[in-house]
Amino acid sequence: MLDKEFKFKKTLLDAGFGRGCIGPDGMLYFLDDRSETVAKYDPKSDKLTEDFTTVISGFSIYPGGEDELLVSTGKSLKKVDTKTGDVTNLFEFAEVNLITYSIDCIYRDEEKDLHIIFEKDNSSVTLQDGTTVVTSCLASDDIKRYDKENAPHSDEIRIACVSMNSDLRTVISDYKLAHPDVRVKIKSYMDDYKDTSDMYAAIDRDIIDNVNYDIWILSGLDVNKYSSKGLFEDLMPYIENDSSFDLSEYYENALLSKKKDGKLYQLTASVTFSGYAADREVFGDAKALSFEDIMAARKKYYDIPFISRGDCNTVINEFLHNNDYRVFLGDKEDAYDFDTKEFRELLELAAEYPSLTREDMRNFDIEGEIRSGDAHFRFVIYTGALDYLLEKTRGCGKLTPYGISSLDGNAFDMTPNQSFAIASDSTHKEEAWEMLKAFLDASTDVYGLEFRVNRELFKEDIERQYESSKDGLTLAFNGGMSEIRMDREDVDFLLAIMEEAICLPRPDDTVYDIVKEETAFYFAGEKSLDEVINIIQKRVNLYQEENR
Repeated sequence: MLDKEFKFKKTLLDAGFGRGCIGPDGMLYFLDDRSETVAKYDPKSDKLTEDFTTVISGFSIYPGGEDELLVSTGKSLKKVDTKTGDVTNLFEFAEVNLITYSIDCIYRDEEKDLHIIFEKDNSSVTLQDGTTVVTSCLASDDIKRYDKENAPHSDEIRIACVSMNSDLRTVISDYKLAHPDVRVKIKSYMDDYKDTSDMYAAIDRDIIDNVNYDIWILSGLDVNKYSSKGLFEDLMPYIENDSSFDLSEYYENALLSKKKDGKLYQLTASVTFSGYAADREVFGDAKALSFEDIMAARKKYYDIPFISRGDCNTVINEFLHNNDYRVFLGDKEDAYDFDTKEFRELLELAAEYPSLTREDMRNFDIEGEIRSGDAHFRFVIYTGALDYLLEKTRGCGKLTPYGISSLDGNAFDMTPNQSFAIASDSTHKEEAWEMLKAFLDASTDVYGLEFRVNRELFKEDIERQYESSKDGLTLAFNGGMSEIRMDREDVDFLLAIMEEAICLPRPDDTVYDIVKEETAFYFAGEKSLDEVINIIQKRVNLYQEENR
């Protein structure tokens, strides 16, 4: 780091790096945990390579064996090849029972075995000026050594997920304590992909290619696409034949929300609700609104804005994708008739709104329109009780919640937020089923942030949110401070939603993509409404014929 005149190298100083290490090749390596990039510095030539490689979720970096760096993400340990920059995942910390410990140092010994030193204890001291200093105490018995005998084996329960949260990790840890002879391996895709679209594309490939996982923790995935190819287990026989599994302990409408034709390919642990927030003086006292109700209100009060992102494509999405599509495309599931009065009205409604760029959409001030009193109607999504309370507060008491009127009845729409599936080619199906049941009953500390399908957990969550909000709770929200307040009417409303909500059918993803592609020509004025409807119908018919 010093040149012949004992001065710091200017290149290194200008780079302004913080945490790093001296690699086994004598180079200096620095990890920026914000950009997730690793920089490489040669002190002999004063050459700096700022984007040597990228380590998703990388947090700390250490020298390893020959041609190797070790990077911890806090959840997993990764290896970086100092010659090529290639990154490979060594193991998840959960695999070696390092779930709750704070890692302090990682290194390899002469036998090339890994050693991980973690904090045994830490304490904080507050100085007179208010500064807090945290000290950690390390001890020799806090060193864990992992040799080849303790490395993850191929014969193990393998879990794939978008990301692993703390309550599921606790279930896995408890399972391993109860079954010390069983190994559990976790694949977290978010640790390996920075771009979300690349991550979901990789998940899609791995599921279809039958990559050997036993359990899939699903988030935002189209299960039908995989179950129709026989890639997931039907879970109904497990439920029906397991005397220890009591359906009454769960909200059955939520737990089995994706049951179809007597088969179920995913168990739902938590859900998200969708509905409308509208001005009751305009829309009346109905519990749910239909598309006809909304269009009638617009004809009577034409200045009523549709508050979303102010974008034509968003209007299509809210009504067609986040609603009962059969209202617009005929009354049969998996069959599509685009030449209907309702679909024409929907496109004409959407055409009243501009096509916005992503930057325009980011800058669209929903909060400003609502608080200015201009909002009379909008589509809303509640991921948890706190979400509902914030929505209630932002509406200033003017906007009240309505359900959605569909062919299956009037209720709030329910979408699985976190679900679990068992791969059809799993060799540990019974073990996977036991773990799925434990996932459903896992306690969580994120009360108010999700709607759990476990009745006891859901009610505990609502009561805890009520206790913290009944006298007022001030939160930072959309750049300002808002006071939210929860009363018993809110508790009763949320309990009723959970009992009554239904899962509305969604159009096939490919069909929806075709609609988005073709309606863009109508919104741009390049094709007439009749032309676009005709083209959409032909393309969808061809797609369904090819996949029949």
